[in-house]
Amino acid sequence: MHDLIVIDNALPYTEADEIEKLLSSDIFPYYLGMDVHPDRLKESDDRPQLMVTENAVTSVQMSHICHSQSCPNNSPYNSYAKELSGKMLQHIDINDPIFLRIKFNCMFPNKNMTKIHHNIPHIDCFDGWVLLYFVNDSDGDTLFFHQKYDGENHISSKVRHRVTPQKGKAVVFQSDIFHCSTNPIMSEKRIVMNVNFTLPENV
Repeated sequence: MHDLIVIDNALPYTEADEIEKLLSSDIFPYYLGMDVHPDRLKESDDRPQLMVTENAVTSVQMSHICHSQSCPNNSPYNSYAKELSGKMLQHIDINDPIFLRIKFNCMFPNKNMTKIHHNIPHIDCFDGWVLLYFVNDSDGDTLFFHQKYDGENHISSKVRHRVTPQKGKAVVFQSDIFHCSTNPIMSEKRIVMNVNFTLPENV
């Protein structure tokens, strides 16, 4: 399997509409956070999971963790999120993923973000895969870099691929690829579902 795969129409239209309506509603419980947790930025000299480039900024975002290994039943949307993730992964013949974390992120314009800036490139985990699903149409591309995690500190890398958020689109990629979001500039919000998973043979 390739290390980065784009899936168009990852969900049927009715389900894509349903999840966008839910995550855009005033009843969905988001929590305030940052695009990269502040604890990950404390070690200024040794942070090989981050790539703090000259054009990197940090951004406030709203998040909701549906599932994590430490709190597997953290959310009433746990089963719903797993079901949707499973449907999307079937497009690339992944039928029994082992979910490590599932969360929804809602990001807004950032006054420090221009067209040359991006949020901090990072990896989610060392060994596994990421499913990134775009809930709504917006600007605010996700950038994927040539650099992969190798245990060393890096401060630059060329962009190998960029994906503009399009409702219903998903990207599946190996979790050692450095990647980052950019904030919307023209759109009022950018909502994604971020899923970390492994395959049974990797466990």
